[in-house]
Amino acid sequence: MCNKNVVECKKCLLNSEIAKISKFDNDYYCDECRQLLEFPPDIKKIKAQWDKYIKSIKSDNRHKYNVLFALSGGKDSVAALYLTVKKYGLRPLAFTVDHGFKSDVIMDNCRSAVDSLGLDWIVIKVSDSIKHKIREIISAGGLPCVYCNKLWKADYFKQVVEFTNIKTIFTGGDTLVNNKAIIDKPEWAVDNVGLPLALEFLTEQEIYDMAYTLGWKDPSIKGWDTDCIAAGASLYNYRNIHNCNYHIEEIRHLSHRVRYGILDKEAARSRLFAKMDVDPEILKIFGLR
Repeated sequence: MCNKNVVECKKCLLNSEIAKISKFDNDYYCDECRQLLEFPPDIKKIKAQWDKYIKSIKSDNRHKYNVLFALSGGKDSVAALYLTVKKYGLRPLAFTVDHGFKSDVIMDNCRSAVDSLGLDWIVIKVSDSIKHKIREIISAGGLPCVYCNKLWKADYFKQVVEFTNIKTIFTGGDTLVNNKAIIDKPEWAVDNVGLPLALEFLTEQEIYDMAYTLGWKDPSIKGWDTDCIAAGASLYNYRNIHNCNYHIEEIRHLSHRVRYGILDKEAARSRLFAKMDVDPEILKIFGLR
């Protein structure tokens, strides 16, 4: 940091230019890291709740499937699917919402995972208007992730829930949410959402290794995702338009993973400032070449 008055969080990459930093236990932390230090998750309690939750799911044998699984094709969702079947013995119906920006490798990763585990899998295609909107956001220098998560993802997840009448969805979320591995998502029309990977507290490399056991291959795309080519293209375009090293959401994303021990802080810092070289063929898809 060039400005000597800027204070960086002791734990993560957030600093006083972009987040509230306050003193705690003789060091300076952002609010998120401070909260985690002051109110650490009660792992024993969380796992006990999870075990009870799994037993309740297994006790309902009325259907062929006892849980839906949102399979994006990224390393996190594939690792979480592995845990769902291999560790917890559930019978998931995997589904993938294809918004048009999953490469062949990403879709092959989905197929490899379900084939390895002997699962059924459905793919839902989004409307052309959504694809157009995503391209529009990227070409304007924006990030489409908020649009995807807030404005259309819920609608498609809800359709799957209503079609199958399965009221529980597992996802590849890799960290606890408010110190919980079972969260509410009323906008998806479910009773609850389970985060099996969040309970494991794995490093990024350990998550990669678990995904590899199901034949997962690294799609070698830029950005923070391994399940979508749009993120890398949008970050590349944002950096060029604004002549900056990174987007604020990149530092927030990396900080979150550092906070939970998924990434080492210095490795995250190196990634933040790494040059964004995106495949020219991907850039063409979004009209950036």
